[in-house]
This record gives sequence, C-alpha cells and structure tokens, in this order.
Amino acid sequence: PIEGDSVEGGIKGEWFGGRLNASAGMFRTEQENPPEYGGFDSGAGVSYYNTVDAISKGYELTIAGQITDNWEASAGLTHLFSLQDKEGRTVRTYVPRNYLYLGTTYKVPQVRGLKVGGSMVWQDDISREQGATASGETIVTRQDSYAVVNAMASYDIDEHFNVALNVNNLFDEKYLTSL
Repeated sequence: PIEGDSVEGGIKGEWFGGRLNASAGMFRTEQENPPEYGGFDSGAGVSYYNTVDAISKGYELTIAGQITDNWEASAGLTHLFSLQDKEGRTVRTYVPRNYLYLGTTYKVPQVRGLKVGGSMVWQDDISREQGATASGETIVTRQDSYAVVNAMASYDIDEHFNVALNVNNLFDEKYLTSL
C-alpha cells in the first residue's frame, strides 16, 4: 500500500467584506510505495510495476473574488520546486511542475437569469523515459506545455429549473493525458 506523510502550512485572508479571498500555502509530501509502470515482460506477457518513493515540495497560491455585483473570478497556481527520491534524484518527470487555473463568470444584467463564463487550465511541459531501443538509445516521451480553455452559459428558467451549456476544450487542443 501507498504510505506517506504530508505537512502543509499557510495563511488565508478575506477582504472587502468577503468579496475577496486569498490563500498561500507551502507543502512537503513524502510517499512510499506508489506504483509506477516499469515495463513489459514479453516472456510472461505482462506489464510490471516498480515503486518509486518520492518527496515533493512546493507551494499553492489562490485568489477568488467578486469583482463587481455581476462578475466573479478566481485563479490558482501550484508550483513544485522539487520532486525527488530519497537520494535527491529527480523523479516523476511526467508530473507537471507548474499548474495554473483561471476562471470567471458574469451574470448578464440585460438578460435576467443568464450567466456566461470561462476557465483555463495550463500546465508546463512533462516527459518520461520509456526505456531504451535495441541499440541502447533512450526513448523519451514528451508533452509540451498546453492550456485547455472551457466555456459555459447557463440560464435560470425559474427558481427551480436551470439549463446550461458547457463546452470543454473549446479550441480543440491536443494533449496526452498520461505518459
């Protein structure tokens, strides 16, 4: 089983009568025994997994608020400044080191019950060594940084019914969900 310990500390604040909230936190997480794909044993016809103990350190920043009576926005940033094994070697290069979220909604005052909004999630580039070729050349899979943009619109028919349209990956960005 995966075992681990986490320590997190930070601060939170509220301003302007609760219209603005922000937080900042630092964390350190140590995990033992998480499985990681190790390869394929062609003789046995099965995949095998190794465990890679890791210590991650980083910080998170978030801010959310009501900019006007009709406009709300939020943002968050997570940054890992290290993800290493117990010997200090970088591990899990397939985990993004930077992750950013932005979101907003707006109640259209000219059309009662209509709300529109959007969000964007961005992560930096990732990579993973996948083994070696027969000639000994290392095979590395890479995913460049990318952003996914989503949009939404909702309309309150009355106090009990609402219809909504969500469009995910608005610009049809191509990306790998796993390496």
